[in-house]
This record gives sequence, C-alpha cells and structure tokens, in this order.
Amino acid sequence: MPQFLLAPDQLNPILDLLKKNNLRVVSNSIDKNDLYILDVEIVSGPSLNPQKVRWKGDMQIITTNHGKYIDTLPNDQYRNETPGYDWSKHIGGEPLRDFKTSNSDADYPWIKKKVSKSKSPIQIKSEIKEKDIDEIRILISKDESSTCEFKESAVWGPGKSDKARIDMGKLQILKAIAGFTNSIKGGVLLIGVSNDKKIIGLERDFRHRQNKDKWIQILIGNIKNAFGEDFSPTWLNQYFVSHHDKEVYVIEVKPNSDPIFLNDKEDIFYVRDGNLTKPLKGKAQAKYIIKRFPNMK
Repeated sequence: MPQFLLAPDQLNPILDLLKKNNLRVVSNSIDKNDLYILDVEIVSGPSLNPQKVRWKGDMQIITTNHGKYIDTLPNDQYRNETPGYDWSKHIGGEPLRDFKTSNSDADYPWIKKKVSKSKSPIQIKSEIKEKDIDEIRILISKDESSTCEFKESAVWGPGKSDKARIDMGKLQILKAIAGFTNSIKGGVLLIGVSNDKKIIGLERDFRHRQNKDKWIQILIGNIKNAFGEDFSPTWLNQYFVSHHDKEVYVIEVKPNSDPIFLNDKEDIFYVRDGNLTKPLKGKAQAKYIIKRFPNMK
C-alpha cells in the first residue's frame, strides 16, 4: 500500500476542516472542456442594460473557471428563448462536461467573457455563504425571534377553505420577507419547520406544485409579483439544507436600503416586532421610516 494514503481517522478531520471553511479539493487533471461553477449572482436586468436595450427581468451572472457568463432566470423568458437554467445547483459541485455557450440574445455581448489564466483550480471557495444543517438546527433550537421565523409550508396557511389556505400560505411568506428587509438586522426564514421546532420537510409542498423545481419557480414568481419594481433578488440568499430525508428551504433576508411595501390589495409596510410581523400605518409608519432609513432619497 502506498505510504501517502491516509486512514479514515486521519483523513476525516482534514475533510471536516475543509468543509467548515467552505473549501474543497479539486483534481489537477481537469479537462479544458470542464466547467466549474464558482458563483452565481442574481442581478437586476436593467442594471446591465446599455442604452436602447429593453430588458426588465432579472438575470444570472455565472462565474466559472472559464470566465463570466450571463443567463436568464429559470422561470423567465427573453424573446423566443427557452427560460434559463438554475446554475446555482452546481456551485462547488462536479464539473459540467462539454459545455456550450449560448448564442442567444440573452448572452449579452457587453458582458466580457474573461478567460482564467490558471489552467486548473486547485481549490474552489464559493463566495456564497450558506449555513449547514447544524447551524440551522441551532437557529431552530433558539426559537422564533426578531431575526428568525419558521413556516411549515410556502403553499398552505391557516384558513377554512383550500383557496383561503393557499392565499394565506403565499401571504405569510411574503409578509415575513417584507418584515425582515424593513428591519435593521434582516432575518432568516426557514420553510419546512413547524412551530414546535420540528423539521417536517417540504414533500407535501413539492407534490402540490408537481415537483421541487416548480415549487421554487412559483415561490420566486410570487416574491417578484408582490414587491413589484422594488424587488431585487440581491436581498435574498436562498438555498436548501437537508436533515435526513427532509429538506428545509432557507431564505436569508438582508436589510434593505429603502422601505419596502408589500403590494397585496394595497401597499402595506410590514416590520418585525419580536417574533411577529405586523403592519405599520399612519404616524407610526412615518416615524419608523424616518428613523430606519435616514439616508433615503
């Protein structure tokens, strides 16, 4: 047996250390046609557009070992193009073989595709910081608070009829996001966790929406539609964590630089008050906004 091989009790501490620091080892023998996804950033379409180009949707900027690319979001369509692909699922994962770049209008020519000088990455460190299941379980153990909320479902909420329950399921997610982004610290929304702090998973949600991908598309669509032009996916870091066979969807909400109103039947300004999300109106709303957003334009 070669002397450089490590026994499991020697190797596992090294792998744990790499995992904690969000690092992984990649083989030196990488084929030039392999594509490694290093980071995916969702940005506002208008922020990329030069003059005379019309695009109002949001886009993905995909950073790879071959340079940067741009694509539509999975549920969006640009002209006659098929909606884009969810590249984020490949961050830090296995390489994509024999990839091809698109010649469609979505691959805007003014986004320069800079080729990496290094022939192959030895280590890849993702810029997106995600909590692992142990960190999520610690959050759950601390109960709901001004910066953390649990929801069993993104589809079903309280109500007497199926329609009422579906409407409330949608609204409760949007209210939580609005309340967190209007707060000073932001917050974390955990979907798939019951009020009694149990991870119940999202299988029922997925079945109702046909599958997991459809569930995500509808959820993102609901967020975009609810917040209208004020919506920017850069507020949100969204990902799944797994506990045994059950999944939790994590939405980390950043505090916004401007007040965000939820466009339901009317524009409503929500804030986080302890472990509850509540609307503010009138003088109380004006006072809060002046104090919370002193640099608002």
